[in-house]
Amino acid sequence: MSDAFNTTTPQRSEFLQELRRAATVLPEGRVLGVIVFDLRRLLRTNEIYGDAVGDHLFQAVGERLHKLREGKGPVYCVGDGRFAITVQAVSAAILQLAAQQMLKVLEQPLDIDSHRLSVHLTCGGASYPAHASKPETLLTCAEQALSGAKYLRVRYMDYSDMPESHRLGDWNIEREVIQAIEQNSLELYFQPKIHIPSQSVAGAEALLRWRSPTRGYVSPELFIPYIENAGLSYELQKWVLNTALRLGRDWLDRYPDFALAVNISPEFVSNPELSNLVLGALGIWDTEPENLVLELTETVLLWERNRSIDNLEALRVTGVSVAIDDFGTGYSSLEYFKDLPANQLKIDKAFVFRMLDHPADGDMVGLMIRLAHIFGMQVVAEGVEDAASLHRLAAMGCEQAQGYYFCKPIPRDAFTEWMQAFHPAQYFREDA
Repeated sequence: MSDAFNTTTPQRSEFLQELRRAATVLPEGRVLGVIVFDLRRLLRTNEIYGDAVGDHLFQAVGERLHKLREGKGPVYCVGDGRFAITVQAVSAAILQLAAQQMLKVLEQPLDIDSHRLSVHLTCGGASYPAHASKPETLLTCAEQALSGAKYLRVRYMDYSDMPESHRLGDWNIEREVIQAIEQNSLELYFQPKIHIPSQSVAGAEALLRWRSPTRGYVSPELFIPYIENAGLSYELQKWVLNTALRLGRDWLDRYPDFALAVNISPEFVSNPELSNLVLGALGIWDTEPENLVLELTETVLLWERNRSIDNLEALRVTGVSVAIDDFGTGYSSLEYFKDLPANQLKIDKAFVFRMLDHPADGDMVGLMIRLAHIFGMQVVAEGVEDAASLHRLAAMGCEQAQGYYFCKPIPRDAFTEWMQAFHPAQYFREDA
C-alpha cells in the first residue's frame, strides 16, 4: 500500500497540498475532480462488533480503493470514515461515472475478523475550476456535495446538482432538527387503517412531522438523514415510540383491539437495544404487546440480516406484530422474505394507485396478497384513494386498507374526532 494512505491519521493537509500540485499540472480542457467517499454505518459497526472490527473494515475499504487507484493517484483519509481522491476528467458527468464504477467494486461485502460485513458508501464530487476558484476550496465543495447526497439519500451527488441555497455551509437544518428533538418540537400525526371484512377501524400508523420555524414543513425523508448523521437515531426512535404510545393511550382504553403502528428504521432493527426499548416503552405506557405493530421496509434485509431476524422474532413471541412496509419497491427477495418473522405485509401505494387503470399492476397486487397469505400474513394496502379501489381490494381478499379515501394523516385530537364520527356506510356503500 502507498505510504500516502494511512487510516490512523486524517490527512487533510496532505490532500490539500496534493490539490494544489494537481491544479498546476492540469492539462488544458480538463477539470480537476475530487470525490469524497464516506463509509456509512461505521459507528454502528464499532458498537456491534467492537472498534477493532470497525478499524479493520475501514482499512480494508481503503486498501480496495487504493488498488482501484493504482497508477492513477494516492488515496487520502480526510476524516472519520472518509477517503478522498483526485480525478482528471473532461466533465462532471465523467466524474460521476468514475465514482459509480468504483462503487460497484468498493461495495462488495468483506470478510472481517470472521464477520461478513456489508459495505455502504456515499459520495460527493466537485470540480475545479467550475465549482471552486482555487483548489484549496475544492475539498469543501465535495464534502458539501457529500452532505447533499446523505440529505437526499442518494449514493452520489455532484456539487453542481445541489440547490443554490444548500451550497457552502447552508446546512443549518442539521442543527435545527437536533434542537427540535431536544426541545420536543417534533410532532406525530396519525392515519387510520380500516379492517375491510368488519368495516371497522383496525388501528393507526404514527407518522413523524416537523414544522421548522425557518423552513416551514419539512418532509421526514429530508430531515431524518440529518438525525442519523448526527448519531441521534436511538433518541429519535425512543421519542417516536413513547410518544405514539402516550398519545394513543385513550384509544387503546376505548378500543381494546386497536393497533398502533410505529415505523422502525431498518438500521435500528439489528440494534441490540431494540427489544429493551420496545418492551420498556410498552411497560411505561401500560400497553399490551398485541396493540403494537412495528413497520419496517424490506431494506432491513440489508442490515445484519441474522441479527435483525433474531431481534424481530424475540419481539414477535411477546405479541408485538411486525409489518413489512412498502412491499414491492425494495429488496424483494423471496429467499429472505420467507425468513422474516412478519405478521403483516403492506403493499406499496404505487401499485394500488395504478391497479384499476393498469392490469399488470392489478395482477401484481393480487399476487402479493396471495403470497402474503401463503406465508400466513395479513395484508394492508396503502394508497387507497377511492371506493373502486377499496371494493377491488376487498374482492382480492385484502384485510386492511389505508389511504386518503378514509383520512389523511392528522394530529391526535383531530384523529380522535374522526374516529368518533366514523361510519362504515360512508365508505363501503356501492355508490361511494
